[in-house]
Amino acid sequence: IADTFVGAAAAYDEAYNPSQKDLLTDVLKEMDNVRDKAQTAWHENILAAQRSPNEQKAAVARQLVQYYKDYKLDTADEYMKQTTNIRQMIQAVDASAAITAALPTMGLDDYLTDLRQKNEAFADKMAERTAGTVGREKGVVAAARTEVEKRLRDLIRATNVVSIYEGDGGLDQFIDTMNAEVEHFKDILARKGVSS
Repeated sequence: IADTFVGAAAAYDEAYNPSQKDLLTDVLKEMDNVRDKAQTAWHENILAAQRSPNEQKAAVARQLVQYYKDYKLDTADEYMKQTTNIRQMIQAVDASAAITAALPTMGLDDYLTDLRQKNEAFADKMAERTAGTVGREKGVVAAARTEVEKRLRDLIRATNVVSIYEGDGGLDQFIDTMNAEVEHFKDILARKGVSS
């Protein structure tokens, strides 16, 4: 029984681990937060640049603010929508020789470069996550999880039967170890907001 549980657990790991979805989800969330900060810095600086006493710089800043509005940049957008909107806004900026020439003198080129780099790094990581799930059969992880749960219940029943009928305490250490493991993982899940 223990061997079938170990085999089912190994099959589950094999089905689950290639996607690394949970790990990459946390990474993507953090990368999105970093990108949001770069987008906010870009927006704040182009808004401030509109107040330049130099009319030519103020006009460029007004055009940049208009691009920001036209491409509907919003840090609350869905990941890929935000990625696409930032790319399109940057393409519009790059397409204007007058604007790209003015950016360094306005002190805005570093902010745009930072936003471009953060956005592309995010897009690359999102592509990596997508590539990790391509070709996976739908339901494979759920089926593997069901099998592990079944085998675990079998192991628990067998352990209880032996413990009750043998009664010699030979399994006490094993049972204590398993209970400690269960509590450990329940604590981890509770911190993630999983109640069952």
